[in-house]
Amino acid sequence: MKVGIALGGGGVRGLAHVPILQVLDDLQIRPAVISGASMGGVIGALYASGMSAREIREVVERRLILKNDTWRDVIEKSDELLKWVHAFKPDFSGSGLINAEGILNSLLNEIKAESFEELEIPFLVVATDYWSAEEVVFETGELFPAIRASMAVPGVFSPVSVENRILVDGGVVNMVPYDLLMSRADFIIAVNVSRV
Repeated sequence: MKVGIALGGGGVRGLAHVPILQVLDDLQIRPAVISGASMGGVIGALYASGMSAREIREVVERRLILKNDTWRDVIEKSDELLKWVHAFKPDFSGSGLINAEGILNSLLNEIKAESFEELEIPFLVVATDYWSAEEVVFETGELFPAIRASMAVPGVFSPVSVENRILVDGGVVNMVPYDLLMSRADFIIAVNVSRV
């Protein structure tokens, strides 16, 4: 049976995808295909590249101050925390508040693939055409521009230009892109971390 997993957008709440992936790892269930939107696209790309949920958790936790962290833990993480702070570079071009380049580079440096074709698990990521409000699905070609587009929350991150289209957050048109997997998987796990 082919299992597909769809990881929805939801900003920081998208980090809740990691425990779901950990359960799959613990049950030794390897998805046949993954789809994602916005933060689900980022986490999905990390997982599709071959990282385990535990490795993704470690990558994320190195960049966050956690509730149970002691001062010693924070000091030990200081180099990574400073890189993360510097990644949030303001964008004064008028198209968004934050330049996503540093944030993505910080997270996605862990991925050894530069294209969809190099990923270990087939992966689809959703973006939105700013002018037509149409869904744009990426599953081939360069990986990072597609992920940048998928997480370009209007007003927060700058839109991304790909193939003469201005693209923004995929969650605008398809918050949890499970429908993309209907013909590709026998069983679909859809994870919605949005408030709606």
